[in-house]
Amino acid sequence: SGVELSAKKNEDVKTVRSGTVMFIGDYRGYGKVVFVESKTGLVYAYSWLGSVSVKKGDYVVYGETVGTAGKDTESGKPHLMFMVFKNGMPMDPAKAPRG
Repeated sequence: SGVELSAKKNEDVKTVRSGTVMFIGDYRGYGKVVFVESKTGLVYAYSWLGSVSVKKGDYVVYGETVGTAGKDTESGKPHLMFMVFKNGMPMDPAKAPRG
């Protein structure tokens, strides 16, 4: 339902789609998460963040930083989990619109 991406320590996590920040916080075992809802209703989830640099209700544009990469709880290595949801159901992030 998503992709795990490797990252550098404290690497900026940037949006792949413009939208409104609808949730920030710990979510269902995914650590710190930022959910961004696009104008088309898709929800882009950036999880396992080390820090968050946006607030709920902010409008973010493509390429804007929402936080920094966190650490994998098992390996301790920096990483990020990226997921996309359509109508509350996970979809393949590779098929989600970007930009």
